[in-house]
Amino acid sequence: MIEILPPTAGADSGYSCPLMDEVSALAERERRLGEVLRGVQSRLAQREQEASRDLQMVKECAARLEQEILAARSAARDPNHISDKDYQQLVGHIREIVHHNIPAGRTVAVVSRGDGDLLEFDGRQGWHFPQTEDGTYAGHHPADSADAIEQLQALVGRGAEFLLFPATAVWWLSHYGDLRAHLEAHGERVWADRFCVIYRLTTGGREASEEAVRSSRRWGAFSSWRLARKRPQPASVVAAT
Repeated sequence: MIEILPPTAGADSGYSCPLMDEVSALAERERRLGEVLRGVQSRLAQREQEASRDLQMVKECAARLEQEILAARSAARDPNHISDKDYQQLVGHIREIVHHNIPAGRTVAVVSRGDGDLLEFDGRQGWHFPQTEDGTYAGHHPADSADAIEQLQALVGRGAEFLLFPATAVWWLSHYGDLRAHLEAHGERVWADRFCVIYRLTTGGREASEEAVRSSRRWGAFSSWRLARKRPQPASVVAAT
């Protein structure tokens, strides 16, 4: 008995096998999907490179901005950034203001940045602020408002009666916000113009000073806690089984 088989599908055959056609269609679809996938991967890689470049640009801009801010602050607080003539005129104005607004024999703490010329008052004692135990300039600014208030409190305990901010140091009043609030609440501003700001210090506010220090530190701790909460947490991945 002779078995007759269907003709083999081929280029010259008029016979079409449905299964082979489906396989060919699937292969073609797979090829096209592969091309699409490779295109998507290529675009993703390009976007990733662009995002990396953008991020680097943002970091560089932020770094430049930070340097500009630091330079501006340094210029505002550093007497060397103004001419010698202008600085000497500033010192002269401050001495005149002290002479007319602070009684003789009183002690004036000055945010001096180590400049002894700012401590030379006629009939008044000038002290560096901040200072070391032997009265010399501390060589650095307070770490924060709590540190500034604590050092000021110690200076009041040693006899400081007034606190003077020359024009080159008025940035303290915005940078150390809690210190300014403490001075406004427990001291008395006796002078403020473009040359200097002067506060009368009170000796009866020790408990208030200590509370201001504690409050400033609590706020600093709370701010750090809030900042930590805002940081993105690592995502948890649950695998379905």
